[in-house]
Amino acid sequence: MKRKTDDIDTALLERLRKGDELAFKTLFEHFGVRLYQFSLRYLHNREDVEDLLHDVFLKIWLNRSSLRTGTSFRAYLFTIAYNNIRRRFLKRSREEK
Repeated sequence: MKRKTDDIDTALLERLRKGDELAFKTLFEHFGVRLYQFSLRYLHNREDVEDLLHDVFLKIWLNRSSLRTGTSFRAYLFTIAYNNIRRRFLKRSREEK
């Protein structure tokens, strides 16, 4: 069953794909806090988390025209964040060696 928030996300994504900055801001406000909390559990540093949020949402903005509707934007967003966190850990690991 489709959730009402899925419909909202789809409408916002359509607007975002067209370059609507208000839709981008709305998505940031809707998902930013949850993504921040998720990332903080791994990174334990507020500055690193804020940097990660900027990277994730910059990627969303730069790739907005290729965003797909009908898929979970939330899952896409958290996958980007998770992969970014992994890269940060790998980089730290290499630097320590």
